[in-house]
Amino acid sequence: MPLQPLAPRQRKVLIVEDERIVAEDLRELIGELGHEVVGLAADGEEALALARQHLPDIVCMDIVIRGEIDGVETACQIQDQLGIPSLFTTANSDSAMVERAKQAQPAGYLVKPYDPDVLRCTLEVAFSRVDLDRELAARTRSFETLVEQRAQEFKKVQRQLFESQKMEAVGTLTGGIAHDFNNMLLPIMGYSNMLVEALGDQPELAKMADEIHQAANRSSALTRQLLAFSRRQILAKEVEDINTVIAGAGQMLERLAGDGVDLSLELADGRIFGVMDAAQIEQVLVNLCLNAREAMASGGRITIGTRRLGEGEGPVAASGGAIPDRPWMLVWVSDGGVGMTDEVRQRAFEPFFSTKGNDGTGLGLSVVHGIVHQHEGYVAVESEQGAGTTFYLYLPIAEVEEDSAQPEFGRREGSTEGGNERILVIEDEPQVRTFVARALSNKGYRIETAGDLATARAMLEKARLAGGYDMILSDCVLPDGSGVECLVEELEREPNTRAILSTGYTDREALVDAASEYDIGFLQKPYPLPKLFETVRHVLNGGASRPA
Repeated sequence: MPLQPLAPRQRKVLIVEDERIVAEDLRELIGELGHEVVGLAADGEEALALARQHLPDIVCMDIVIRGEIDGVETACQIQDQLGIPSLFTTANSDSAMVERAKQAQPAGYLVKPYDPDVLRCTLEVAFSRVDLDRELAARTRSFETLVEQRAQEFKKVQRQLFESQKMEAVGTLTGGIAHDFNNMLLPIMGYSNMLVEALGDQPELAKMADEIHQAANRSSALTRQLLAFSRRQILAKEVEDINTVIAGAGQMLERLAGDGVDLSLELADGRIFGVMDAAQIEQVLVNLCLNAREAMASGGRITIGTRRLGEGEGPVAASGGAIPDRPWMLVWVSDGGVGMTDEVRQRAFEPFFSTKGNDGTGLGLSVVHGIVHQHEGYVAVESEQGAGTTFYLYLPIAEVEEDSAQPEFGRREGSTEGGNERILVIEDEPQVRTFVARALSNKGYRIETAGDLATARAMLEKARLAGGYDMILSDCVLPDGSGVECLVEELEREPNTRAILSTGYTDREALVDAASEYDIGFLQKPYPLPKLFETVRHVLNGGASRPA
């Protein structure tokens, strides 16, 4: 009665046996079990050749075969080279032979003559071991691949953390420089403005004073770039339609592009609203268009486009990780210029990195990066040498009723008239303190000053007995504490007191927290003289310029 196969599927077997009759007998038995014998080999060299050709699941290997290498050595080579185990067969079952056979890590051991039931069971156990070994090997490879992927991800996160720490350190440095620089610029701008007005009957001198004022304004623009890069710029956010913002900046961008460069707008149909500082978004577009123009010395086309992104189209590639689940808009700026190398592309947003030598500051794209991140967005770049560059800006969409959006961006100028209110100016920089006091005094206000928190608190305590101050104008950062905390303390005691915070840069979170509970105005240094008068009058009249 023929043997019934127990294997769930057919397996391939190579028989290595130098006795032909024994080999044929074994082939017949294995065939009756439902498996395929792929070949018969009489020596080690032939066994290796057939194993490479057919890649069997297992090799039935006689330990003692003719030729230069015996069955144990042949089994070892097949296992090492091909990962195929052997099932040893022999007429000699002494312990020494068994110990030597262990070198090949066999899948089993059969003693001649073969008992069909023993053969069947031994083969099935051997095939089970083969399956387990293969599954283990596959899982090991999968685990090793996963470990390698995680190692690469860890290295990537390490690089991102290093870059983040480097950017934060440079941001802290540049923010501090901008703060000090703004304090120096403020009296220069203010006094030069006063001189222009005072020298109205002396045109030549007035022109010189105006040149000083214009130079200070240009320097102020540089500090705004530094603040934007370091993410310490206070944003005046409003609900804006991105298409309106871009279209409104179109003429200015065309002039920047210059001769030989066409500016093309590919704006999405309809309106796409976001909460943004339109002036800062314009700054982003200006920086990107200037870069595009530089990349196209022989002329070309700059394209600015917008699109509302659908579900699953968020800025995953740009963020390098998880992103908020919210609707996004995409703004892109592309050019047909020379493109970037991989090295330049990877360093594109690095502060002070420039390919223009002494002609570039290396701040343009860093400013773009800072402004976009202040808008809770992401920025990415694609570029290929000779094929141009495209910058992608991902910004959050604000789902609002169109009627609630601002019809125009930008703030209208307020009144610059003076008054006779009593104002305490808290400012640690003597030149700034003197300038602000003089400017407001010239407008009729009654001004008192303090250079630190200790003096200010003492003056506030004394003033309460005489009715208090109508307004406190305080710097945010003082040598002995926080001007924000000082204002909050006073407003809790005297809710009717008006207040303005001013600084070259600030802890935005602390300012927003304070402004969320109290009507606190804000002045970003260096501010022009009319802005000082407008803000003071506006806040005294009951309003406040809350930061966004």
